[in-house]
Amino acid sequence: MNDSFISKLTNEYKVADVKGIGYFIVAWGVILLFGCNSPFVSVDLCIETVPPGASIIVEGKTLGKTPKTIDVRSNDSVTVSLSGYKVETISPKETSAPRTYKFIELKKLHKIYLDYKPRGSKVYNSDDSFLGTTPCEVEMTRGEKTVSVKFPYHEDYIDSFVVTGSGMRTEELVPTVKYFPETYCNITTTPEGASVKSLVACGEKLLGEFDEWGLTPVKGTNSDVMEAKCDRVFFISHESKYPAVLRFRGSINTNLELADKKNINIPDLPDKTPQNLEFKRGIFEDGNQPFKAVFEGNFFKIISTKYFVPVEIIDLRTDKSDISGASWFDERFFIVRFKSGEGDTKYLIYDSKERRRVSFDNFGLYHERNIPGIIRWKEQIPTSPTRVNEFFDIRYSENNDGLFFFLKLYSGAGCWLVIKTDFEISSSQLVDILFQ
Repeated sequence: MNDSFISKLTNEYKVADVKGIGYFIVAWGVILLFGCNSPFVSVDLCIETVPPGASIIVEGKTLGKTPKTIDVRSNDSVTVSLSGYKVETISPKETSAPRTYKFIELKKLHKIYLDYKPRGSKVYNSDDSFLGTTPCEVEMTRGEKTVSVKFPYHEDYIDSFVVTGSGMRTEELVPTVKYFPETYCNITTTPEGASVKSLVACGEKLLGEFDEWGLTPVKGTNSDVMEAKCDRVFFISHESKYPAVLRFRGSINTNLELADKKNINIPDLPDKTPQNLEFKRGIFEDGNQPFKAVFEGNFFKIISTKYFVPVEIIDLRTDKSDISGASWFDERFFIVRFKSGEGDTKYLIYDSKERRRVSFDNFGLYHERNIPGIIRWKEQIPTSPTRVNEFFDIRYSENNDGLFFFLKLYSGAGCWLVIKTDFEISSSQLVDILFQ
């Protein structure tokens, strides 16, 4: 590099910064000195394996079989491969100039057949690397292994086992929820043409706005509420039939036979409610209707003294809470107040005439039938009538047609079920639904 070359550079590019020219000259000198050669040094790498005969691969090229000494650069990654054994890698950090000796005892691979159910489950190694989709065959070395198995809407399954040779692993994953959003709800009525609308129920609370599903028969999915682990409450009505209510989560295949309407006088919603009654513990008398409220352990119990001697009311017992108490509703019925496990104030109604708790069975409210064991993918569940005896609010009226109970089964959206029953409360029928 001569003075005329430097002058030419300075004149052509008008470089005035002498320091910049100096950097340029140094860089140019390095290029002239080393050319295109890599700065990494050469290493004699001697590889021996047990068993011998493994292929030595460098940058995609096979350079021979073990035992063998090869010439590599200090930045090369070398792999050693033998059929039926785990591939081993020699990283650049394991080599040093001028000579490196590497002994490798290859690990034999054993074929493991994975058949976790449902078919199509994804299996991952302990390092989260993907092994395959069941059913599949993988190769594993001897020793303790842990794999995780995943399938939509099922609990992840962690399988730990010891590989000593070829074998099979199988297990059935447990659904995280009872039903699945992809399955269809199939609701029909007899007769057809009933109007269907629904609300979401999370726990004992109705949420959101009504969804109109049209006239029966209807089909759909429940995927939106499944994400929140909530249920659907369907309100089904027909102009010539009594209504029905269906609560479920997921996959339902049901036909509801609606009862014929009768010519009855359904009263308006009464004003009297247990929320404005005075609840007391201990001895409490209201006119000629005395009773004794007592605590027994963790339970709250009522004993009627109407018959001059204490008479325990059948099934008059509930969990004790800090708001437990009893109050007369009228001369026949009294109310017991308690706090549910979710912290809601709820009520039980008792009949002093029949000496039992008032409950309603087979009155037009349905839910999915409990089936023991695992619910299979896309299985549709039949329905069964529901029994209810706990309420968020209670009102009642009577006329010549019988007793009418206005029951609020859920908090949140104002929804009253109107149930007509005889004076002995031995049979009941859902005759109307009121929305406020």
